[in-house]
Amino acid sequence: LAAENGIAVVAFDSRNNYQGIQCTCMTDNVAAAKEGARKMSEAIEEKGEILLIAQDSVSGTAKERTKAVTEEITANYPNVKVVETIYMDQFDDLKMQAAADELGVTKEQLAEWTVDEGEEAMSEEVRTKLEDIRAVADGMTDADVVARYMEKYPNLKGCFAVNADAVLLAMDVFETAENEEDIVLMGFDAGKEQIAALKNGTIDGLIVQNPFGMGYATVVAAA
Repeated sequence: LAAENGIAVVAFDSRNNYQGIQCTCMTDNVAAAKEGARKMSEAIEEKGEILLIAQDSVSGTAKERTKAVTEEITANYPNVKVVETIYMDQFDDLKMQAAADELGVTKEQLAEWTVDEGEEAMSEEVRTKLEDIRAVADGMTDADVVARYMEKYPNLKGCFAVNADAVLLAMDVFETAENEEDIVLMGFDAGKEQIAALKNGTIDGLIVQNPFGMGYATVVAAA
């Protein structure tokens, strides 16, 4: 509405494809994520497996950061591998698959059972099994899902979270993980919880943005 009425619009922090925006003041996500990838690789002595945690699978910020981390590692650290990227907006599906694994149901079977044709076409045995899977999935937390992935890769050396929410989730997992002292945890942003975790050693490193600088630049751009 502002753009349509000739009022300049300046965006702060996140990219937006709307053509009416005059300017966007934001962190260079690619450069920041590549720096994080370098620091992570150095911390694990340039050898080992890494798990990525992203806040979602659709935002420009998450896509840029996960892609940049993976590309930097692939290009420059041949003995380091990103084994999995966990997207926080896909936890419902991940919980269902984890529950299915626990109950001996394959990924293909679960996909077949959850198609749109409805449960009325299922046998009683399949319907009961699916109810059991949903019950187990409902009892899982997001941290439980991440913990399962950490257990899935016994050679895991690093966990990199690409925004503040992802870092907080990883911290929850590390509080109860048995092998957390062997895994390097790094991520983005620096809220109070992250800074405290950095000080006590739970987090090994943070890529920190400059919100004051971005805010200042936004005012200058708007003026």
